[in-house]
Amino acid sequence: MQVEWYGQSAFRLSGAEATVFIDPFADVSGLAARGITFDYPAITGVSAEVAPDGSVRQQLGIYDQGILRVRVLGERRLTPFSRRPWLVPALSTILAAASIGIYFARRRSFP
Repeated sequence: MQVEWYGQSAFRLSGAEATVFIDPFADVSGLAARGITFDYPAITGVSAEVAPDGSVRQQLGIYDQGILRVRVLGERRLTPFSRRPWLVPALSTILAAASIGIYFARRRSFP
């Protein structure tokens, strides 16, 4: 069998028995009216579990089909900022005051 690519998605399969041209993103409504359907595997999805530290815990290889069983914590509506909105301005004020204090302390020590 021979495969010839035409752009990003269209290809032609040529073999001893037949030649088939496939373009999964073309308008195939005419084929569907005649009862011809194309079942393409999903080209997007989860292919690896990445830990918070960046390490890969489990993964599927290229073109591998399988199931990754992963524990997911779920959605949390509150972010750390929305739980304590005062914390960022308070830390910013403390950092700014410390920076100004260090500046004036160094300025006095060097005439």
